[in-house]
Amino acid sequence: MAEDRKVIRSDLDFVRRIVQSGGDTVKQCMQCANCSVACELSPKDRPFPRKEMILAQWGQKEELINDPDIWLCFGCTDCSILCPRGARPGDVLAAVRKEAIREYTPMGGVQKLLESPKYLPVLIAVPVVLWTLIFLLFGDRHGETSYFDGIFPPGILEPLLGVMTMVGSLIFAIGAFNYWKSLMKAHPAPAGANFISAVAAAASDIVSHAKFRQCEAGESRALGHMLMFYGFSLIFIGGSIVGIGFMFGMLDLPLPFFHPLKLMLNLGALGLVIGTILLVKYRLTRPERQTKGTWYDWFFMYSLLLTGVTGVMVEAFRMLDIQTVAFGVYFIHLVCVFCLLGYAPWSKIAHLVYRSVALVHAHYTGREKAGAPQ
Repeated sequence: MAEDRKVIRSDLDFVRRIVQSGGDTVKQCMQCANCSVACELSPKDRPFPRKEMILAQWGQKEELINDPDIWLCFGCTDCSILCPRGARPGDVLAAVRKEAIREYTPMGGVQKLLESPKYLPVLIAVPVVLWTLIFLLFGDRHGETSYFDGIFPPGILEPLLGVMTMVGSLIFAIGAFNYWKSLMKAHPAPAGANFISAVAAAASDIVSHAKFRQCEAGESRALGHMLMFYGFSLIFIGGSIVGIGFMFGMLDLPLPFFHPLKLMLNLGALGLVIGTILLVKYRLTRPERQTKGTWYDWFFMYSLLLTGVTGVMVEAFRMLDIQTVAFGVYFIHLVCVFCLLGYAPWSKIAHLVYRSVALVHAHYTGREKAGAPQ
């Protein structure tokens, strides 16, 4: 009998962080399993989020941050709506995901600045000081409105944004590698598992957004999330092509309005703004019982929305040749871009990376075939 016993050592600091990160109802869970039954994504074999709720209550940090199921939850909050105790399992899993990002991402302490509005002045001050210094060193107030030379001469901004993107990508890559290594150690793949097939299946899940449409009790976020995801993707890919093309002399800026890349960027901006507005509306109108939401979530939403809106405004004022206003909005837009991309590895945008890793792992280990939904 003694060999069957396991000593449980609780990480009380971890529990406190879960409570402070929106999972303050975790202790209300009575293990009735309604949440696991309600979840359309939870398989019969080791269903979630019931087991995650008790692990969070007991402060089992290592088991939770190495649990791929925290990312197989897509936050539809059906479980929170149907919980008879109001334990809001969706919020608890969101708090656990944030802890996982902190654990695996280099310089995880940066995440603390994104958790409370009291740090917002610091987060904004960093890009404001950076862009102001560059303006003072390189700017020319007599530049042409058409390319905003009055703020940054050509060849200054693109390399800076490129370096920011490369640094962020490197941090994401390190975090993803750390997480994958921990997943494979805790939940190894069976013999004969096909990694390429797992990647393809995970990519299909991401592209189709099918799992977002499987919630039943709550309003679907599929449309808003899809517009936001594809809008951001078009802007990121198109912007990268434009920046690289300009730096190597293959493109002249500004691009004509009907240039394919310009159309791609405008379509992306439209999707980003509309999708984010739909998600903000969803957050503002959903019942308190369904989910609480945290500043960590709102910072990401605000950054996305303001980046898209100011980008559209910049183009409109440039086309109208309203120079002074265009310059001011352009500066604000760059601050928003920095807040979105510069802090990306520690913000909620990291979900894209870690959820992708978890989906690959789920298909690679057969977790996706462990059983039909409850």
